[in-house]
Amino acid sequence: MSDKADIVNVSSEREEEPESFEASKLGRKDHWDSVYDREINTFRETGDIGEVWFGEDTAAKMVTWVCNNIEDTEARILDVGCGNGHLLLELAEDGYTNLTGTDYSPQAIELAKGIADSRGLGDTITFVEQDFLNPTE
Repeated sequence: MSDKADIVNVSSEREEEPESFEASKLGRKDHWDSVYDREINTFRETGDIGEVWFGEDTAAKMVTWVCNNIEDTEARILDVGCGNGHLLLELAEDGYTNLTGTDYSPQAIELAKGIADSRGLGDTITFVEQDFLNPTE
């Protein structure tokens, strides 16, 4: 019986209030709206499409994986959190035609559409402003 009491005591000692933490700015919509406002201006002024947030090497690996594993170029491909649309733009240039990108930042969608249009891919990729975590907004 003393073993059981010891286990209960150890368990009760670990029950502490979880520490609160401040959320990263990377998880806030206002941060991304601001980032994409700047990137829209840069794109209009210089033609630079902006950052590939997960790295160009990673993006290239993802495109290569799709090309090696999804032979049907009409397969539906959805990029959630598409940002500037870089991944979908690359897939469109490799011949994929049923591409959709969603992002909760209207500025990201505006940028992605602008880039797609400038490359003649505006009819190939559908970009949709959508916050799937808050569908009523």
